[in-house]
Amino acid sequence: MRKYLILFALCVFFIAISYYLVTTLNPFNEEQIAQLVRSENIKVSEEFQEVVTELVDKGLILEFLNIRNIFLLGTTAALAVLTGFMFLHITIDKLFFRKFYEQPSVQLALRRGVLVCFGLVSVFIYRLFAAEWYLVVLTIVLLIIVELMISRMAPEPEPEVLTAEGADPDSAIVAVTPNKFKLRFKRPIFSLKNWVTNFRETVMQQVAESQVSVDEDEEE
Repeated sequence: MRKYLILFALCVFFIAISYYLVTTLNPFNEEQIAQLVRSENIKVSEEFQEVVTELVDKGLILEFLNIRNIFLLGTTAALAVLTGFMFLHITIDKLFFRKFYEQPSVQLALRRGVLVCFGLVSVFIYRLFAAEWYLVVLTIVLLIIVELMISRMAPEPEPEVLTAEGADPDSAIVAVTPNKFKLRFKRPIFSLKNWVTNFRETVMQQVAESQVSVDEDEEE
């Protein structure tokens, strides 16, 4: 439960920071924008939006952006997307793909979240440079191939060892793996064979004692 709360809290925090930066920071370079307004004789906001759209389509908008502010906005937005994706990933993984005793993989969620953020950043950069849309498609396909290759080549995760609170870690270990659930004992707590042997020895001892008592009575 702790990992869910941490990721959810981080996601809300980065969303709040992103919203604050969007409302306070100007993504444009003020000097370049002032020159643009004078050269294009822009008087209303609709004309400014049309000029900005034209610059984006031509791949020239980067000259009019404040790189520092764009970097801050992009970083916080990417972190918000990453933590939000991880929260949704482990939640869906736990509800639909794991047994009740298995824990979702945070490493898997982190890896896929990084790939998703990389894809979104790539789309944003392609948009700034007015790149062709087939590059976006190729990037998405490449990221999917990378994820499939990593999933196939990644080694099997080590079993997660869980012990009851206050229990002897050398006596019993519960090992949870993605495919199976096992109870493994380093030192046997209960053995049917030992119990049968002890029971048989106890019965034989009682029989022997009874026989001795009978013999003593006969001698008397």
